Amino acid sequence: MKRNHLTILLLLVFSFQSGFSKSAEDQKKETRRPLFGKELNQAKYDKNCWKVENGVLTASEDKVIWAIGEYENFVLDLEFKTESGTNSGVIVYCTNEEDWIPNSVEVQ
Repeated sequence: MKRNHLTILLLLVFSFQSGFSKSAEDQKKETRRPLFGKELNQAKYDKNCWKVENGVLTASEDKVIWAIGEYENFVLDLEFKTESGTNSGVIVYCTNEEDWIPNSVEVQ
């Protein structure tokens, strides 16, 4: 009987520790997902404007791309380049996509 208790205790300890074996950075990477999905399948956008080329999201015009769904408590990690005279804003909250300019929070 003592041997069974020891085996169960060791299994519990091992299971508990294995949940913490990953670094915080590895755990963050596992929960990250592309905002617009793979190949923009979770986005509303003008298909003549937005494209993924070599893993980089590009636009040929100054048009909005929307993520499908609602998000809260998120981290948005991105890098971007802009041409002279283009808009570099990222809309992080919007209540009306049709009339988004006065109904959104945009970060420049």
